[in-house]
Amino acid sequence: RVVARYRLALDMYNASVPQTNTDLHKFALDGQRIDYRGSGSVQGHLGWNWEQRSYRMGEWAGDLRVLTFTAETGWGPVNNLDGTTAPSPATLSILRERASDKTLQLVSRLPNSARPQALGKSGEQVYAVRFLGNRGYLVTFRRSDPLYVLDLANPADPRAVGELLIPGYSDYLFPLSDGLLLGVGREATEAGVTSGVKVALFDVQDASRPAQLATRTFGDRGSSSGLDVSRHGVDIFTRGNLSRIALPLLLAGTPSAAMQRGLQRLEVDMAARTLLVRSMIPGAVSEAYPDISSDRSVQIDAQVYYFSDGQLAGFNW
Repeated sequence: RVVARYRLALDMYNASVPQTNTDLHKFALDGQRIDYRGSGSVQGHLGWNWEQRSYRMGEWAGDLRVLTFTAETGWGPVNNLDGTTAPSPATLSILRERASDKTLQLVSRLPNSARPQALGKSGEQVYAVRFLGNRGYLVTFRRSDPLYVLDLANPADPRAVGELLIPGYSDYLFPLSDGLLLGVGREATEAGVTSGVKVALFDVQDASRPAQLATRTFGDRGSSSGLDVSRHGVDIFTRGNLSRIALPLLLAGTPSAAMQRGLQRLEVDMAARTLLVRSMIPGAVSEAYPDISSDRSVQIDAQVYYFSDGQLAGFNW
């Protein structure tokens, strides 16, 4: 079986040169054989977070979908030189291999002249991106969290078909079964001031009407999760209609309160379409601000194993 793989060439900075492009190279892997299939380029770049870049590309039915960021600076609000807010810098490109000259040809781009509406509100940054089958999901943020559902069934005419405005944002989106999507990011006020770690359950079964079914917030401003440093900072175990989520957290409360470290357990019942919070397994707090960058977990049957502060411990779920 030949599997297509892509390699990107892009340096990571918190400011990029004007009119940055991302070069893409496609290879086919068949055992120990490696065949070069073609190259292409898209406008913009894949952001400054190495851990999120792989989610901004996805291949389906032979087409490569790429969500790029076309602004020059990032993580703050996107502004024009005159101080006004600029259009959202999110750009979707769809490319297809052309064997005759070994190139990746642009099939379509969004926004375009037929569908000029920006993917995101003015001044917003790109946060979570996820491609799944003939759909794409995109989160942008400045004051509120627009979750966009993209219909990619027709590669020549991609379009945004659903939009949901809610406070806060998701850094990562995890597809579950039965049209459910799990988001992990930050809660925020209507003014865009972020606070604790937010876990949200979305119903995207109807692409034109995405809905937030449940949300839970952990800690206050200054809190963090394992996903803040690595895409491997969460473990999702699904059996039947139940998905169990194990997420390392470092929670901040009042200024005088000590940081709380542990493995937060959550459950999504796909049949009932609910999000349940279980008790947090406590972790060691040996300093004022512990480092959870290496905290990891794995679930095996009815057990969860938690690696924290150089120690591995097992618990019944």
